[in-house]
Amino acid sequence: MDIQTINVLVQEWSYCAIFVFFLIGLFLFPVPNEILLMTGGFLSTTSMLEPIPTYFTIIASVIAHGILLYGFGQWGGKPSLQKLKDTRLFVVRVEKGEAFLNRYGLWAVAFGYYLPFLRHATPFSVGLSNYRFHQFLVAAAPSQVIWSSVYFLIGYSFHESISYVGNFIETYGMIAVLALLLLITLLTLYRKRREKSKRLKTENEQSGIL
Repeated sequence: MDIQTINVLVQEWSYCAIFVFFLIGLFLFPVPNEILLMTGGFLSTTSMLEPIPTYFTIIASVIAHGILLYGFGQWGGKPSLQKLKDTRLFVVRVEKGEAFLNRYGLWAVAFGYYLPFLRHATPFSVGLSNYRFHQFLVAAAPSQVIWSSVYFLIGYSFHESISYVGNFIETYGMIAVLALLLLITLLTLYRKRREKSKRLKTENEQSGIL
């Protein structure tokens, strides 16, 4: 779909066309989601769109994307995975999403949007779990807004060199996210070890008193 086609759709359907375009694109377009969002920022600099309505329309499409994935997991459940058995990659990612969710709880929802290989699987995994919809939305929405805003603003600010910026983020953005997750894991292990040490010390002191 080229810029001219998008222009025609916007003229006929206004920002509803942008909403549907990005909602479908997040599921189906064979490009990184980050590039898609930066394209939205780029489009908002053209004469066919206004930046602020475009921004909020794209945010709404990202939130709707997460809600749909949660709904697929909630109402489709495990049987839906059997129907997706031919799409083995997604099934594997859902399994990783479940492991990620079991380990970090709702923090997994927040961080999942910064991890391309878990971005779609984590909301689906939350739908499979016992977490309620409002819990998912509260955990996911802030990250959805931040994630979308960053790439939208990059596309808006650096629209002349969007392809270069996209390649840079695809290469180094993942490294930054993995480093952050490693730091969180180390801090969690340190905290648990410290709590265990305090508990053992308390038990030893109580044994000494007895």
